[in-house]
Amino acid sequence: MENWNLFHLSVLGAGHVKTGKPCQDYSLTWQSDDGLKHVLIVCDGHGGSTYVRSDVGSKIAAEVALDEIRRFISEQSPELLMNKKIAVTARDANPATRWNTIPQKPLPQMTETEMMNWKQKWCFVQQVAGFEEQDKAIMGMLEKIYQRWEENIVNHAQIIPLTKDERLALGEKRIEKAYGSTLMAYAKTPDYWLAFQIGDGRLLMCDQQLNWRQPVPWDCNCFQNFTTSLCNRQPVSSFRYAVDGTGAFPAAVICCTDGLEDSYGDYEVAPERLHNFLSGLLQQMAKHGMDTTFVNLKEFLPKLSAIGSKDDISIAGAVNLQAIATGSEQFSLRMRRDELNRQHNERAKRIGQADTELRLLETDCAKLQKEIEEKRAQHFLLKDKVSLLLDQLYDLLFQESVCEVDAAELTKKLEDVLCKKNEMCSELQRLKDENEKMDREAVVEKSELKKQHDELQKEVDVPVEVDLKPEDSSSNQHD
Repeated sequence: MENWNLFHLSVLGAGHVKTGKPCQDYSLTWQSDDGLKHVLIVCDGHGGSTYVRSDVGSKIAAEVALDEIRRFISEQSPELLMNKKIAVTARDANPATRWNTIPQKPLPQMTETEMMNWKQKWCFVQQVAGFEEQDKAIMGMLEKIYQRWEENIVNHAQIIPLTKDERLALGEKRIEKAYGSTLMAYAKTPDYWLAFQIGDGRLLMCDQQLNWRQPVPWDCNCFQNFTTSLCNRQPVSSFRYAVDGTGAFPAAVICCTDGLEDSYGDYEVAPERLHNFLSGLLQQMAKHGMDTTFVNLKEFLPKLSAIGSKDDISIAGAVNLQAIATGSEQFSLRMRRDELNRQHNERAKRIGQADTELRLLETDCAKLQKEIEEKRAQHFLLKDKVSLLLDQLYDLLFQESVCEVDAAELTKKLEDVLCKKNEMCSELQRLKDENEKMDREAVVEKSELKKQHDELQKEVDVPVEVDLKPEDSSSNQHD
């Protein structure tokens, strides 16, 4: 009997812890009593405000899918899928145009989205060709899954009517939107394995050397934050699937939601990040056992959500411990080799950078040496100029000292002149004062004389004056 070990785990995302939302993911596993059959299912309920009951929708989707998968593998003849290897992508929802691969417009005029959808349509027609009977059986099962999911959510909404807040959030949209969810599943039987998916998330499987691949074709309508969903109109056409009845069973299968995928970056750009995590997980299972690894995983995923996607994380897996034993050891060696190569490349990069820096420094040193020589020549020129300027300065200082002596002598002479000037000013002032005094005395004396004259004039009569005139005349004549 093959040593298959199954596990599944859904944890609340860091973003939902903060907002108080419930975990909207759901996961489950099932294994038959004889261990020959098992099923993995992971569903991701949508997180937008419209999807008010996506946690219920994801749980219903998982449970309904498990019922229909078990019915399919028990009732469908395995001969239908034995020796067949099929991988079919999503199909055109319109049966009338589904098989028409003629472009509706010239390829150069198509937008990027139109081109991707046309390529996907062309791939679908090629992939399903020759497997019409198998496609009809598988799509019939997927149709039943959707029908039962829709019936169950309608019943749920009738039994537990939407609250006022839920109705406001849903608005005029269909009831399916309230329960929106993705769905992916993997089923193994002794004769074949079957995997299918609608929406995003990753369904991966590896061989005994832990080389990972994605068996179910991707849907170009799942990109960034956009995804197909059970809540879309005519969602069955968006299912894609893969079947292998050739006996090539994987060593391990992992189904995970985008909460895990996005925590390791863009899968399309660097898938090895997620692959290395899953390989490390299998290595721990092989080394420490399922129980210990599961406990560690349960502690790790919430921390990963906090530093990664902030979203709920679900993972379900089936691991053949015997098959991966050798691959686990090889993975350890590969990781060690990759680490040594990384260190070697890092050192080589640092050496290259150091060599480049050294060459730049050598160039800078040569430039600096040239600048030093130029500065040294300038220094000698400046030194000669400084010496000449010093000689001129000394001459100017000598002249300054001579000028200071002359200035001192001139200052002394100026002081003597100012002293004499002050003496002369004092003498002049004295003379002015005496002159003013004499003037005042003369005025007084003149006034007195005039007064005396006036008095004498009064005393002398008029004839006397007349007699004087001849006398004066005789006098003049005598002279």
